[in-house]
Order: sequence, then C-alpha cells, then structure tokens
Amino acid sequence: MQMSGSYWHQLPPPYRTPLLLTSCTALIFTPFIWQKLTYQPQLLPPPPKDYPYRQWDVKDHSSSFTLPNGRTVGYAQFGDPNGKPIICLHGAFGSRLENALFDVNAKELGARIIGIERPGIGLSSPDPRPFLKRQIIDGAADVEALAVHLQLDDYAVLGTSGGGPFALACARALPSEPSKPRLRAIAVVTGLGLWDMPQSWSPFLLWLNRKLDPRWFVRWLFLSVPQYQLDLSDDERAEAMRRSMDVRKMHPADVETAKNPAYPDFVRTFLLSSRACARQGWEGGLDDIELCSNAPGFRVEDIPTGLPVQLWYGADDRVVPFQAGEETAKRLRSIGNTKVELHIEPGETHGSTQVKYQRRILTDLLRAMET
Repeated sequence: MQMSGSYWHQLPPPYRTPLLLTSCTALIFTPFIWQKLTYQPQLLPPPPKDYPYRQWDVKDHSSSFTLPNGRTVGYAQFGDPNGKPIICLHGAFGSRLENALFDVNAKELGARIIGIERPGIGLSSPDPRPFLKRQIIDGAADVEALAVHLQLDDYAVLGTSGGGPFALACARALPSEPSKPRLRAIAVVTGLGLWDMPQSWSPFLLWLNRKLDPRWFVRWLFLSVPQYQLDLSDDERAEAMRRSMDVRKMHPADVETAKNPAYPDFVRTFLLSSRACARQGWEGGLDDIELCSNAPGFRVEDIPTGLPVQLWYGADDRVVPFQAGEETAKRLRSIGNTKVELHIEPGETHGSTQVKYQRRILTDLLRAMET
C-alpha cells in the first residue's frame, strides 16, 4: 500500500483525476462487459423432425378476379366453404395466406374465411394512381367488389394489425349502396389506430414518414430481420427466427405462444405469407405502411351507429398500444354506438392476443352477424 501510495503521489496532479475516473469506470463496467461477452441465449428447441405439419396447397386455396378498371385482386379461402363469410384483412407485410391460421377453428365454428390482398401485394396488381391520391378508405371498394364477385348476401370484416385501419374504412363506407352485399359487423384485432390516435412510434416519426417518405428506413427496419430475407429458404428463415429468439428476453405470453404444440405451423404459415407478400417486390407492403401514416379519408365518428364493432388488444402489446383501441371505442361511443365491444386482455402481447383469443374472436364475430 505504501508503494501504491508513493506511486500515486509521484503522479503529476493533472493525471490523477483521469486515472481515478478510468479505474472507477473499469470497475463499474467490466462485470457488465464480461456478462455480455459470455452470455448464452436460451433458445427454443427446434421442431421435431417428424413434426406433422398441416398439409395444404396454396393453389387450392388461392384465386383472383379482375375489377372493371382492369386491376386484379387476389384472395384465398379457408375454413368452412358453406359457413358464414368473414373477409379478412392481413397485417403489414402479410398476404392472403396468413389467414390459413384461422382454418381449424373456422371449420369447427362454421366460418368461411376469405383473405383479400391489398394492391401490389401477392396476387393483387398495384394501384396505378399516384400514391398521393390514395387513401385507406379506397380499400373498402376492393372488399365490396370481392363480396359481389363471390355473390355474398352478407358478411363480416376482420382486420388484424396493419389491417385494422382498413377494417374501419369498410365500416365507414360499406355497403356503398342498398343493392350491394350487407356488411354485418367488423372486428379489429391488435389493429393500428388511425393516424391521429396513439401509436407505438413517436409523432416525429409519423411526421417524418408523411413528409420525407423514408422508405429506405422502413425497408431496412423490416427486411433486415431473418424472416423477411427471401434469398434464404423457408427452412433457413425458420431456423434464423428460432436463433434470434431468446426465451429469457421474451415476454411470458410470447413464450407461452411459442410452446403451443401448433407453433411450427404458425411459423410455416407466416413464412409462406411473407414470401407471397413480396411476390411483386416489397413496394406494396411499403405502400401499406405509408398509407397508415396519412389521412385515411374518413372519420371513426362517421361509422354507422348500428354496426357492431369488436376491438381486441393486448395490455402488454408493444407493437400496437391498446390505447388505440380505447380511442376508437371512445369515438364510436361518442356518437351513440352501443354495439362497441372493447377487449383489452391483461398480460397479452401483439402475437399472443391473436393466437390465444382467435376462437373467441371468431365466435363473437359470428354472433354479431346474427344481430
């Protein structure tokens, strides 16, 4: 200690404070750095090699039709072909194929699931109009055209995640005239709010997306993760997804979802859907993101008061905050809509809400169609 003290006193005074600060910093941060360097993530086990994946052919479920203006609209059907029709609106960077997740419950409950694709995604051709002339409300016309094409008398609409605003647009605009198929009810599941509602991203980022169109950033943000790297095979993407998920850092509800016996089927369907989304490139998906940052072309307060609207959110959702559902319900109730049902599930996330409550969501929507 005397030697250390003598060395300390031999140091010129200007060097003592930096040396002391450096030593203290090393003492404080070395354990954290060591922990980081030696940390081993806890990964989910790979699916068994003999896992019985559900067998279904994309072509058997998929179809398309042509609008009077020449644009093509793609769709896929699952569930009970003779059941009550529910037109489903996919999330951001999704496609018609994600609705295969409804197939088992829909068959048991008597629901006919019809997944439609928005312009530029999957089998649907791009909207030729300048982007600045497009709004979310425009998507309702495609939904109604599909209902007419399939000769439906009535139907419900279900929008998940990024499909939520488009479901609200259908509630506002459909039917466009009394002779068209009747919209009976809508459900929004973990759906984005409109541009002036609470969002997961800051108002500055919303402004940036509206003013500067930073598609390069959105492209990098989404397409840098393994599940969207389409140069990899689906098996490689599935393995990359598994290796990117650390059980210790996951929300307990997401861990529970990942332990669902059908989870490998969920992953496979998701990978098929994302590949279908990019069939024409990623511009259709990027359009979706930008549209949701702009004026939608309608107000929630203009939705007819007699239409049943069901809203499902997870209290722990970090992708879409449940406050978007609260705000939507508040605005609908302010105009006298007594058929609004708001479900905020405690302890649930974006994905777990969609998976765990799927059967209840379909059951309640089918019930609302009868009122």
